[in-house]
Amino acid sequence: MDTKTRRSRRTQFVLVVIVLACLAGPAVLVLGVMLGGTGSPRKAEQLRASLQDIPDPGTARSQLGDTVETKTFANGTWVVGVGVDSHLWMGAYRGGGTVVLKDSRGRVRAFFGHVCGPRGLRFYVEDAQSLEELYERLYREFTEYSFPEDPPHGGG
Repeated sequence: MDTKTRRSRRTQFVLVVIVLACLAGPAVLVLGVMLGGTGSPRKAEQLRASLQDIPDPGTARSQLGDTVETKTFANGTWVVGVGVDSHLWMGAYRGGGTVVLKDSRGRVRAFFGHVCGPRGLRFYVEDAQSLEELYERLYREFTEYSFPEDPPHGGG
């Protein structure tokens, strides 16, 4: 094979690689976004560990900053929680769709579903007028995850 033919084949090969990279790039991007999360037991355990020793909403805000949602209801009960955005890049592998809450009763509960945005839990917490109402809404729109050593929870 002469030098000109080798150069031509090398050029063809480089062009094929460039075209494949151009086609694969958007596919990888779309796939990463499409693999949104709907909850992760591993992430729930991590979040439970970070919320377990939180004694009140003020401590939650000071220790966890903007990542935590808090509310104290009119009757004095309170809730703190973290929701992981389902739309995270590769969210299915990063715990997207996981919600973990701790309430004034000392319970830490996890829910799996669609958390829309980095502060997607905020709307659930802000709209609720009571702890019971919050849990009822989460039951309608999410699936409660029972930590392996916990008995299943029922109702609100």
